[in-house]
Amino acid sequence: MTRTMIFRKRQRSVGPDLPDGTRALHPFDDRLGRTSGVAQISAADAEARWEAGEELHLVPAHDPGDVVPWSLTARRGHDYVVNEYAADGRRMRSERWVQDGDRVRMARGEARFEQGGAQGPPAYQVEWDAYPGGAMRIEIIGPRVEDDEVTGFRSAAQAQIERPAPALDAVLDLREADDLDPSDFSGLAPREAAELYARSRARGAAPLTTQDVFGEASLRTGAVVLATSRQIVGVIDAIVHSGATAGNPAANVPVLRRGSATIIPLGAQGDAPEYWADVRAQLVALSNSVRWALEHRAGGRVTLDLFDVPATEVRSYRSRLVAAGATRAGLWRPEPALAVVLVVSGDPDAGTLTHALHLMPSAWVTSPEPLEEPIDVAWSWAEVESAAG
Repeated sequence: MTRTMIFRKRQRSVGPDLPDGTRALHPFDDRLGRTSGVAQISAADAEARWEAGEELHLVPAHDPGDVVPWSLTARRGHDYVVNEYAADGRRMRSERWVQDGDRVRMARGEARFEQGGAQGPPAYQVEWDAYPGGAMRIEIIGPRVEDDEVTGFRSAAQAQIERPAPALDAVLDLREADDLDPSDFSGLAPREAAELYARSRARGAAPLTTQDVFGEASLRTGAVVLATSRQIVGVIDAIVHSGATAGNPAANVPVLRRGSATIIPLGAQGDAPEYWADVRAQLVALSNSVRWALEHRAGGRVTLDLFDVPATEVRSYRSRLVAAGATRAGLWRPEPALAVVLVVSGDPDAGTLTHALHLMPSAWVTSPEPLEEPIDVAWSWAEVESAAG
C-alpha cells in the first residue's frame, strides 16, 4: 500500500488562546515526532512565549510518549514550521512560513513519498522554495540522479502563497497550506504522488521552459539553471573522468571551456530590476545546495582571499578572479590534481550578480609562482544564451 502524508485540515478554534484540542510543549525537537520526556506547558505559559516571540511547539492531543501526527513550531514575528510525521516518528513533510511585517509568506518545504513495505519502490523527495517576488523552484529527488527533475516558476502571482500574520488562536490555519486531500493520493506510486504534490505547490503557475532559461529573454529576466546539485556534481564527474564536454543547455547544465579550465555557470541576474531579488535568492539556494554536495564529497571548503591580491600577480588565478569581478570564492580539492571553486561575482544591487563553478588543475591555486598558461575566467550569460542558440 502506498503511504502518503498530507496535512489534516484545520481544527476549529473555540477560544482566544490555544485552538481546541491543541497542547503546547517545550522544549521539543520538531525533527522527531516523539514526545517522550517532553513536558506540556500551560496555556498561560504558551501565550506568554507567543507574545515574547519565543519558540513555541503546538501538537494535537495525544497520550504521553506517543508519536504525534503533526507539530507546529512558531516564533511570532519570525517563522512558523509545520511538520507531519510517520508512525515511527520520521518527519515526512515540512513547510516553513516566514513573517514580514503583518504578513506571512510560505518560503520552503519538503515532502517524502514512499511505498509501504520493504519490497516497494524507492522513495521520492519533493523540495521547493518560494521567493518574495512570487518565483518558485521545485525539485523532485529520485533514487537515481537521472530520476531528478527541476521546475522553475518565475514571478507568478498564483505561486506566491501569502496571508495575514496569525494570532495564537488562528496559527493552526497555516496547516491549510494546500488544497490536497489524502484521497487524492490513493493508489498512487511514490513518483506519481511526488509529481502531484509538486504540481499542487505551484498553484497552476506555468513552469519555465528551457527557452525561458537559455533564450534571449533570459538576458532581461536573468536565469538560474534548472538542475539539482546532484545533476551538477554529475556533470563535474563526467568532465573529470571522461574528459567529455559534458553538460549543455539542452541538459540544463551549461559548460564553457577556457583552456585548462572549465566554467559551469549556475545563473546570472538580467537587465530588469524587478527580477533581481528573485534571481539572487534562487542563486543563493542553488549554490548552497551545490556547496553542501561538494562538502559531502570533498570536505570543508577553503576560502580564497580576493582582497589582498598583489597587482604583480598578472598570471595568478586569484588576480584573474578579481579582474573578472569575483567577490567570493570557495575551494575544494576532490582529487589531488583537481580544484573546484564556487565563485560569486558582481553586485546584486546593480543587477550584475553571477554564480559559477570553476574546474581547473590544482596547480592554479597551490603554486606560489605565476603561471605560464594564460588564465581566462570571465564569462557572461550572453555567452550561455549564444551557445544555446
